[in-house]
Amino acid sequence: MKSTVEWRTLGNDLERSRTSARNVTVNQTGLTLIELIIALAIIGLVSGGIVMAIHQLLTASGQSNDQQYAVSQLRQAEHWMSRDTLMAQSVTLDADPSGFPIELSWTTSAGNGYLVTYSLLDMPTGALKRLQRQEILTAPDNSTSTSTLAIADSIDASLSSCTYTELTRVLSVTLTATSRTHTETRTFEALRRPED
Repeated sequence: MKSTVEWRTLGNDLERSRTSARNVTVNQTGLTLIELIIALAIIGLVSGGIVMAIHQLLTASGQSNDQQYAVSQLRQAEHWMSRDTLMAQSVTLDADPSGFPIELSWTTSAGNGYLVTYSLLDMPTGALKRLQRQEILTAPDNSTSTSTLAIADSIDASLSSCTYTELTRVLSVTLTATSRTHTETRTFEALRRPED
C-alpha cells in the first residue's frame, strides 16, 4: 500500500507544478520576439516615410528656387530691353547669328543723345553669359557719361538670339537662363516707337 500512496502524492505534486507553471505563463507580462520584430518593422516604415517626405520637400524647394531665379533674370532683361526699345529711334543688331550686341539710340527733346548697348559677356566661371547694358549719354555740350548695369546672369548664349524687323519696328528677343537644375526660356517682343 505504501507504493500506491507514494505514487498518488507524486502525481498530486506533478499536477500542482503544472498548474502553477500555467499560472506563471498566463500572468507573465512583456514582449515576445514576434511582437518586437513587428514593432521594429512599423517604426522603420514610419521613419522611412518621414525621411522621404523631408527629402522631397528639400528637393522641391531647391528646384523652385532655381526656377524663380531663372525667371527673375529673364523678367529683368525683358523690362530693360522693352523700355529702351520703346525709346529708341534706331535699332542696330550685330552680324553675329545671335544678334548680340544690340545698339539702341535716341535723342531727347532736350538734345541729350543716348546710345544703349546690350552685350552678352563671359561670367567669371562656366560657359554662361551675363547680359550687360551700357548707356552712353551725350549732353548738348558734347560731354559724355557712361553707366554700366548687369541686367541678367546665367544666360545661355547658344540658346539666345534676337531679330529686328524694320517694317513692323519689332525687336524679338529669345533668352535662356539656367540656374543649377532649371533652364527657363522666354521670348518677348519689344515695339520701337514710331518715327516723329
